This record gives sequence, structure tokens and C-alpha cells, in this order.
Amino acid sequence: MSLVKPLKVQLEKRNLLDVTARVALVMDISGSMGKLGGGNDEPVAIKEVIAEYETSPLPAYVVFISDGGIYHEGEIVKLMQEASYLPIFWQFVGVLDGSARNNRPSVGGRFRNIFGF
Repeated sequence: MSLVKPLKVQLEKRNLLDVTARVALVMDISGSMGKLGGGNDEPVAIKEVIAEYETSPLPAYVVFISDGGIYHEGEIVKLMQEASYLPIFWQFVGVLDGSARNNRPSVGGRFRNIFGF
């Protein structure tokens, strides 16, 4: 089944056919190798994305795939608050730890809503 036509229809409805944006895929799933001493370091990856796109003239859509656990929550919240002033939009996807659905960080103090889980 092709998704091209439905996508085009949705873009037309929202008058977005001529919009250009950058897209990034971040895979921070090293925590799935816990028995090897691995662990996620979301703040480092988030900082790298911000540094890459903060001066871009185009908006960026970032798909951030992790094991699903939330680590360094305070630092992540601070980074998302700061990033809410930038044209960077985030989609966080957890692929292993189902408990993350119930433990999403609460991020108040944002300029705009820039992410989803």
C-alpha cells in the first residue's frame, strides 16, 4: 500500500506542499546492552542535535529512538525548555522499555510544545 497519495492529501489540506524542513534520526539505544555496561546518554545526543540545527534557516523534525527508559530527567527537561525557542520539533520513540509510557517527563516552562512521546 502506497502512502504517497494520503500524505500528499494531508500536506495539501494544511497548505504544506511547499514547506521544506530538515529531518534527523537519532538512535540512542545503547541502554539495551546493559549487561555490557552500556547506558543511554540522552542529554549528550540532544545537545548534539541542538548544536547541529540551532542555526539552520530550515525547521528540523527529529525522530529520537531510545530504549524507552528515561535517564537524566532533570537535564532533559532543561534542554527541552531551552530548545522550545528553536525551530526543532522532536518525536521520542521508546522501543524496549514499556514502562516509559507511564514515566514521561513533565516539561513545563516551554515557549511552545515541541515534542511528543
